Amino acid sequence: MKKLLAIFVCFLTLFSCGSSSTSNGKYLTLNLSEEGKTIDTALQTDVSSGDLHQFISEGLTKIDPKTKQPVPGLAEKYEISEDGLTYTFHLRDGIKWSNGEAITANDFKFAWLRALDPNTAAPYAYMLYPIKNAEKFNNGKASKDEVGIKVVDDKTLEVKLEAATPYFLSLTAFVTYMPVNEKFFNECGDKFALEPDKLLYSGPFKMVSWTHNSEIKLVKNENYYDKDKIKLDGVNIKFIANPAAALNAFKNDEIDFTALTAEQYDEYKDNPNLHKVLMATNWYLEFNHKEKFLGNTNVRKAILLAINKEELTQTVFNGINDPAYTFTPKGVGMPGLKTNDFATEIGVSAPKFNASEAKACLEKGLKELGLSKAPVISIILNDSGLNKKIGESIQEYLRVNLGIEVKIETMAFKERLARMESGQFDMVLAGWGADYQDAMTFLDLLESTNGNNHGKYSNPEYDKCIRLAKSTPNKEERYLAMKRAEEIIASDIPIALLFQAKHNYIVNEKLNNFSFSAIGPEFLMNYADFK
Repeated sequence: MKKLLAIFVCFLTLFSCGSSSTSNGKYLTLNLSEEGKTIDTALQTDVSSGDLHQFISEGLTKIDPKTKQPVPGLAEKYEISEDGLTYTFHLRDGIKWSNGEAITANDFKFAWLRALDPNTAAPYAYMLYPIKNAEKFNNGKASKDEVGIKVVDDKTLEVKLEAATPYFLSLTAFVTYMPVNEKFFNECGDKFALEPDKLLYSGPFKMVSWTHNSEIKLVKNENYYDKDKIKLDGVNIKFIANPAAALNAFKNDEIDFTALTAEQYDEYKDNPNLHKVLMATNWYLEFNHKEKFLGNTNVRKAILLAINKEELTQTVFNGINDPAYTFTPKGVGMPGLKTNDFATEIGVSAPKFNASEAKACLEKGLKELGLSKAPVISIILNDSGLNKKIGESIQEYLRVNLGIEVKIETMAFKERLARMESGQFDMVLAGWGADYQDAMTFLDLLESTNGNNHGKYSNPEYDKCIRLAKSTPNKEERYLAMKRAEEIIASDIPIALLFQAKHNYIVNEKLNNFSFSAIGPEFLMNYADFK
């Protein structure tokens, strides 16, 4: 899922309390840093909630931990029409919710229509837009009966698309596509998904306790169809923001693996149990385009040009992360027209650091705005990981190179999400990780109607490119439309690209049958075991 990386999750840590395998069974303990705003599949957008759902929810498809490709999940098989516009999913025999009730095709239809219902205001509703008339229903221009979702019978779901969507089977593994039991949802009312007994579970594990902002405990779901292949007896999830404490726990043999910060990396760089992952994750400054000063293109360009990304990645990350010059990350298998690296193939690059050009752009922007001096602006960020250090570096670059005073506001993760969603910010340090293996998982974020376009960027040409790329069956036309979208980002500077993340994990040598992923959940651990 990924998902809103508003929290700096490079320091995700997985914990195991004491010995991972004991007389009481095999338990893995995870640290998700900070609790997300909600675990409602229609409303969640953050990484920690998405990572939780990989354990407790399953869709029609799921991501294979070895190939990282979608494979059958709750659907045993599916057929795709020759024109790629109709998908027919056949559910497995005997699949059940955690309460023993049957999982049916209607559970998917209900969940998808609920996410699309304008009254739900789901930020990820656009993920369902490939479905015929889904966008129109979400915008109040069609009825739910016109949406291309048909329950043929309890075990068969037919889905019609607006256009051939090569990554649709990856979408059906995404959290917004998870099923919801309509009867149970109605019984819960506004308490749905707020406590363990207010959620039903379709995945390998179920929640048995939830101490908010502290700990979640999961146990194996006895009604999961593939339970015999699940070796873990349970998963404990904690919310611990301090990466130094995590490494100390690893050194004391209290945890199974941990993600290393830039400062911690050198100690383990030659360790055979170090796992290195280039992430399909880019970090950037998101501007509030409703603010007069930051709504000016030359001002935004000045800010981007004033930030020395090559130096920042060295001083803050010891060279581990890479400067980013396209919104779509490089080297992570995003298909282009002729290669599997769209970002490299298009040959587009955002402007690079240039202090003198930055000053000239600022002067031009101030003149256009009728201002003699830049106003004081703020950057908001959550108070974990290296966020503050990144913010201080940006603050200094803008002070030295542009004479702009920047105030840093640190806050809890939930507060920052709320500030972003309500538009109460000037700039925000944000990131985005790919939800599926296609450049569109990044590019449609800046479409004017996208629920995750917190800065309210709006460009009719950009919107046209995204609509075309989503609707055309012509691969070259689609590629050129997405390339043009990247060109607009490079010239219009709706966001200031900063860096592409790399994660380094040090792992207990006894842990096996797991993997780390650049796309979707950062770790795939449902089938993990201990030697």
